[in-house]
Amino acid sequence: MEHQPQDLRSQTLNLVTSGADAPNIADKELVASLIRSWLTSLDEDDLLGITPASLAKVLWQGFAQTVQRGAQSCQISSLSYADGRGGDASALLILNPDMPYLVDSLVMALRKSRVAVNAVLNAVLAVKRDASGKVESVAAVKDSQDPRESYVLVLLAEPVASEPLDAIIASVTMVAQDAAVVKHDAAAITYKMRQIGLDAAKLGAEGEEVAAFMQWAQEEGFEAFGYAYYRVVDGAPELERDVPSRIGVLKDTSHPVYGNCLANIPGDYKSLAARNHMLSVVKADVQGTLHRDQRLDFIGVRDSDESGKVLGEHCLVGLFTRAATTTAIAKLPIARLRVAKVLELAGV
Repeated sequence: MEHQPQDLRSQTLNLVTSGADAPNIADKELVASLIRSWLTSLDEDDLLGITPASLAKVLWQGFAQTVQRGAQSCQISSLSYADGRGGDASALLILNPDMPYLVDSLVMALRKSRVAVNAVLNAVLAVKRDASGKVESVAAVKDSQDPRESYVLVLLAEPVASEPLDAIIASVTMVAQDAAVVKHDAAAITYKMRQIGLDAAKLGAEGEEVAAFMQWAQEEGFEAFGYAYYRVVDGAPELERDVPSRIGVLKDTSHPVYGNCLANIPGDYKSLAARNHMLSVVKADVQGTLHRDQRLDFIGVRDSDESGKVLGEHCLVGLFTRAATTTAIAKLPIARLRVAKVLELAGV
């Protein structure tokens, strides 16, 4: 008879509570409390196809390593579990502060690593730790205001050798760091988008429409991951990146993805000055590491003084939201004016 998800949960909890698979570890009750809270917070359907016996053992091994946290924000434990076919397979338990884009991005990193995955089990817990990083208490998120921690158990389909497993861990760590940078700088990026709109609004009718577009992007249309300003340098054909201006994922110029994602964007001064419109929206040449496996979207706003002299360009990278694709064209800044112009020329 096929087990229901709630049966799998209760059977796994019973195995954990009995301690049959528990290694000889300190803080056994604390580890059991973490596991119980995590299992209870999982979506029931996530447990389908996973045998309680194999899951209980890997949970004891993994959560024993999460009781104490080090200085790193993303902590990854390399584990193994019984794959249900008479063998063992590799597993990872990823502990990270809860934040936007995290789990989607981790799954995306695993997919790019071309590794087969049996399950990705994620639950967020409210965890209180002491000054040394040791767990003091754990609770479901709805029951506590303590800091939120994400616990992601990845059950790989096969045993993975140490070298490729290290590469997978490095990829997952990079993605977690990218998500952390975006979370840390979210307010600064939002402020910058608002300021770009306010400055643009001072430059006439087109600037006011650009300001409306930036407000729409900030509030619902665009998930911004990073910002940088490129300035015009007298006598130089190419724009120069203003290093202190960088926010979010564009901070690290050595990043394997975001360090080069603005190659040939915004380009040279002549192209920027000759552009017919203040706003530029294009696809970058690279795929991002966060949220969705798509090429990055680029928003550029030409920066000019009130006399019309071109000073540089504001550059944002991220992804347009799914909601952006459903915005009524009559309400979408910039596009609505162009549609109106086409209708006027057509005599409609």
